[in-house]
Amino acid sequence: MKKILILLLCLFMLTGCYNYIELDELAVVSSILIDYKDDAYKVNVEVYSKEDTVEVFESSGTSLTESFTIAEEMSKQKFYFRHINAVMITDNVNVEDIIYYFFRNPDTNDNFAFVYTNAEKIYEDDEVNIGELIKNNIEDDDLCSFFEIMKGYINKLRDIALPMFDGKKMGGIKAYKMLEPKEEFSSKEEEIFKVLKNKYDGILHINCGDKDAIINIDSIDTKYNIEEAKIKIKVKLKTSIQEMNCDLDITKVSDLKKLERMAEKDLNEDIHKFMGTLKENESDILGINTLIRNKYKKLDKMFNDYDYEAKADISIYKKGLLLK
Repeated sequence: MKKILILLLCLFMLTGCYNYIELDELAVVSSILIDYKDDAYKVNVEVYSKEDTVEVFESSGTSLTESFTIAEEMSKQKFYFRHINAVMITDNVNVEDIIYYFFRNPDTNDNFAFVYTNAEKIYEDDEVNIGELIKNNIEDDDLCSFFEIMKGYINKLRDIALPMFDGKKMGGIKAYKMLEPKEEFSSKEEEIFKVLKNKYDGILHINCGDKDAIINIDSIDTKYNIEEAKIKIKVKLKTSIQEMNCDLDITKVSDLKKLERMAEKDLNEDIHKFMGTLKENESDILGINTLIRNKYKKLDKMFNDYDYEAKADISIYKKGLLLK
């Protein structure tokens, strides 16, 4: 028994030493940029380097596997994808190829950000970790995680939407129909998308003449009521004021109520416009086709065959606010 224990201890120690040496030979990947030009996949692989810097390896090949193999040979280390923060793609790539590659790769996590970019240059400063920059700026939003994109890919009724990165900052979303790139939406329209997905914990802009106000969304409850010819969207928000530029005295109940009505009117109009664009592009990035099928057990009409009506109920409050 004693000999067995000693043998097990030796095996444990040897395994530990082996792993330590193996880790020392790995290149930990933070982000990847994938493009497709001249019948070749072009990849930029950003890996962690020493002293809080990064190193980027650029290569191309007839397949993703070949491209990554060449880049790995250039690094002289094995790529480690377990801690990857972001994968960026362009309009040129076949999205299904990218999804399939990372889905079948057992060494990749499923919570990295899947991002669209049209920037020509991404990696210009080895002191800026692009992968971490993207991950930090999406604030752990699971709407664009690879796991969420996979769910959209598997569920053929639902299309996908990717956050956009311009090479410096995040902002806006890119809609896809059957994995084909469609409409681009601004940062403000991205706010509406997240409200409709019942996921948003951020801000909304309110127009008041030629000025505006910014409110924080503290809680959200978005529901869809599917009727025969119309889908009614009800949004209930509890918010607080972040910035106030409107010519209103928000210490007065009447003015605060007026601001709430302005916010509701703006949100109703923005939702109606947003849904119109989705219908025009036939991009069901909200997953409404699934809701329709779940209710009727069939899909005689698609989401773009319905009319939409939005009703927002917004409460604005502020801790410590004295109302007159």
